[in-house]
Amino acid sequence: MNVIRKDGGTVDKVDIWGKRRLAYEIAKHAEGIYAVIDVKAAPATVSELDRQLSLNEAVLRTKVMRTDKS
Repeated sequence: MNVIRKDGGTVDKVDIWGKRRLAYEIAKHAEGIYAVIDVKAAPATVSELDRQLSLNEAVLRTKVMRTDKS
């Protein structure tokens, strides 16, 4: 998350859902800890965050979604 703050973005909300069963096994894991993080940042910053998370072996999967601007 430091990459978001470093580039002038904000982390608005962190919602940890906890350990849940995965819909299907990923790398021989049947459970994972789910988290939803709302950020405001430039597209390049979000891409860099996604890249860094994908390099982290503890992170099995990421999904970046853009919400409607309000």
